[in-house]
Amino acid sequence: MKQPYDVLIAGAGNAGLCAAISAAEEGAKVVVLEKSPKKYRGGNSSLTMNLRFSYESLLELEQLLADQTDDQRYGELVENFYKYPVFHMVDDLLRTSNYRADRELIEMVAKNSLKDIQWLYERSLRWEVKPNIMDHSVPIRVRGGGPELQKINFDRAEKLGVDILYETPIKSLKNIDRGWRVSSQSICIDAKTVIFACGGYQGNVRMRCHYLGSQWKHTALRGVRYNTGDGIRLAEQVGGILRGDFKNAHATPQSSMAKDYLLPGQQAESQKSSRYAFNCGILVGNDGRRFLDEGSDMPNFLYAEIGGKLKLLPGQTAFQIIDAKTRACISAGYWQTPYYTEASVEKLEETLAFPKGSLKKTIDGYNQACPQKPINLRYMDGVKAYPRGQPTRSNWALKLDRGPFYAFPIQCGLTFTYGGIGINLRAEVLSKDTNEKIPGLFACGETVGGIFYGNYAGGSGMMAGTVFGRIAGRQAAVCSKEN
Repeated sequence: MKQPYDVLIAGAGNAGLCAAISAAEEGAKVVVLEKSPKKYRGGNSSLTMNLRFSYESLLELEQLLADQTDDQRYGELVENFYKYPVFHMVDDLLRTSNYRADRELIEMVAKNSLKDIQWLYERSLRWEVKPNIMDHSVPIRVRGGGPELQKINFDRAEKLGVDILYETPIKSLKNIDRGWRVSSQSICIDAKTVIFACGGYQGNVRMRCHYLGSQWKHTALRGVRYNTGDGIRLAEQVGGILRGDFKNAHATPQSSMAKDYLLPGQQAESQKSSRYAFNCGILVGNDGRRFLDEGSDMPNFLYAEIGGKLKLLPGQTAFQIIDAKTRACISAGYWQTPYYTEASVEKLEETLAFPKGSLKKTIDGYNQACPQKPINLRYMDGVKAYPRGQPTRSNWALKLDRGPFYAFPIQCGLTFTYGGIGINLRAEVLSKDTNEKIPGLFACGETVGGIFYGNYAGGSGMMAGTVFGRIAGRQAAVCSKEN
């Protein structure tokens, strides 16, 4: 039996470490149980780059760029500056969920976002201006990305005396006098409070098939394989309520060569595999036909639902098609994995083994509907097309008429799942019987349900994890002092 702790946290992603740091800064004795080996620590958080937060002034961004030296990028930031107030962030998160998300949780994330970004800055995290600033996206990103974020989080937690036990998954949970008893393989640990921060269930084949459907049995993970729904399962076993969207997940278009899963340290591999320039051309299935409106929203509000649509296609794969006009808009990663190129649409169709005439018919119909107008990929430009027998194109309707033509094969990459544990604004796990808090039990990060439904606004998951991670840590520390 390990010595008792004030706070035990399951999971060492950004949310879990924010909780650990917050609890330790309140004077709590904290232990973190992490399923992965130490060399693979960091979770999905180590593979990201962005956090979505609200801001009202250029000064608030400049304070995060204290040692910005790239004058060209900074000039672009100033030239394209726009406010992103709390109400706008709330609307973006609610709109992408079709207004099904828990508004109180969303508002808590948005209202605390800038304050918590500044909290990360005070703990040595730095930002840089993005190379391409688009409308409806925060124009700065974490310098060094997720690896640097997690390095700083681990360093801070360790300096505060937080114990981190690796290769230690949480297996069982039992309510005891004045706290909880947690079992993990050969050890048991008593703690006054427990925080679930161990992600969703995307790494659990059985849970994927049960909740998302059998078509998700074989799926490339756009992240680590250690998130197997342990927190969700245990919270339910001790009477916690499950909430949110268990029928959908954050699933994005990835290279057909994407790995089965990624590990911390493979951020470059993750970026290389991403296929988010779908608004530069069209998407077609193996039948040569378009299956969605590639311009229905800005890419960072659309990319996370495309993977789910791929799962419904024959073969669960598709192709992004562009021509020579938009080649320069494609990121370097596109050219580092296999793709197809031909001088004509007819030849490309033959190379891809599409039904004869299918791709040509699609592109001819699309081109006929496109207006003779320039497009601007920085914002929703309203350049529309209504091709007969095809999905509408709401923005960036540009003809594909200049060879050579390129086809990039894509598949679904599952990042995280949306359904999870129900919590209140203090990150306390709620009882399925009473809807009241379960004393001493908290949750944060992707383990929580109710924040995302059907779709996702880029960078909002990391921000939600930071906000409710801090809240969970503080509340657990306070609760432990009361026991």
